[in-house]
Formats: sequence, C-alpha cells, structure tokens
Amino acid sequence: MEQYLAIASGVAGGLAVSFKLLRWAYRAVQDVQEKLDIIEGLSRELVPNGGTSMRDSMNRVEASVVTLTSKLRMIVQLNEWDAFETDSKGNWTCSTGKFHEYVGLEQRDLLGYGWLNAVHPDDRERISREWAVAIKQERDWIAKFTTRHIETGQCREYRIKAQALRLNGKLIGHLGLIEKDYSEEETLG
Repeated sequence: MEQYLAIASGVAGGLAVSFKLLRWAYRAVQDVQEKLDIIEGLSRELVPNGGTSMRDSMNRVEASVVTLTSKLRMIVQLNEWDAFETDSKGNWTCSTGKFHEYVGLEQRDLLGYGWLNAVHPDDRERISREWAVAIKQERDWIAKFTTRHIETGQCREYRIKAQALRLNGKLIGHLGLIEKDYSEEETLG
C-alpha cells in the first residue's frame, strides 16, 4: 500500500508541476497573442489604403499632417482673431484678423519682420530687441506696444503674446495673438 501511496503522491506532484507549467505556458501564449494583436492593429493603421512599404506609410502620415495644418490655418483665418505664426527665426509666416487694417498695411506687409513697421517709432527698437531675445532664448514672449497707422497717424495700444512651439525639444516657431490694450484710451499722434 505504501508503494501505491508513494506512486500516487509522485503522480499528484507531477500533475501539480505539469499544471503549473501548463498555466505558465497558457499565460505566455496569451501574452504573445496580445502582442500579435497590437502588431496587427498597428499594421492596419499603417496600411489603410494598400501600400505596404514604409514610404507609403510616411506619405500617408505626411498627407494627414498637411491636411490638418491647412484645416487649422483656415479655421484661424476665418475667425477675426488678430493672430500670427512664425518660423523658428521669428519671421511671421501667416497673419490673420484685422490688425493690418488698424495699422494701414496689407496682410502680406506684416510677414517676415514687416509687422515691426506697424509699431510706433518710439517702441520699435525696444520691441525688436525684446523679440530677438525671445527668439534667441526660444521662449514665450509677452509685450505691450503702441502702433501708428501708416496713413492717418492714429495710435493704439496693443499687447502681443507669442507662445513658443517645440518639436522634439527644438523651437519650430511661435503662435501669437495681438490684443487691443484697453487699459489706455486711443490717442492721435
């Protein structure tokens, strides 16, 4: 009888070990399947329209980015916000709103560093210097300045806010708003 108990005990121990190994193998298979499901999902996302090369995938991603950028720019331009965007060197690449009308310039005249022509001569050097420092330090910028209409000479106070945009930690430009400063009345001069 002791022999049968010993055999039964050995079989039970072997079954227990086998069960643990089977459970471990089952979990391993589940983990592998989850990873395969993730890979399959990513493959479907990368190849929604057919092409299987990495270039096809990159072309789709680039087209999506261009489409999104165009839509966002259109949304901003259709609003009446006095907004701008710049490249990494601080050159305005897009301007929206009616700021150009308030200073007597065309939208295209504000591009690059043309917007500085709208700044009152008394503030122009200071604003130019502060903007250059913000670009060099790759940081946000907030400032107050006066504009003078090119034809009428009408002056207005404004606040400008520019937020630095980064990609992988590197400055790629700024997005900004120009707001009328209501803390002081409009003046002529």
